Amino acid sequence: MIERNYWPTTKWQAADSKTLRMDSEKLSKLEPMVKSEYSNITGIVVVRNGYIAYEIIWF
Repeated sequence: MIERNYWPTTKWQAADSKTLRMDSEKLSKLEPMVKSEYSNITGIVVVRNGYIAYEIIWF
């Protein structure tokens, strides 16, 4: 069971991807791949353990 300091309800907290044990280099490669493969997606939000690890929005 994961113990949390907070539960995301109305506002999500962000944390550094490295702190969340995620590969920041791989996360940064998401944007160009998603933009080229999926024309109907305008943003990406990656959540791990209740924290936003990566977020980008484009129009």
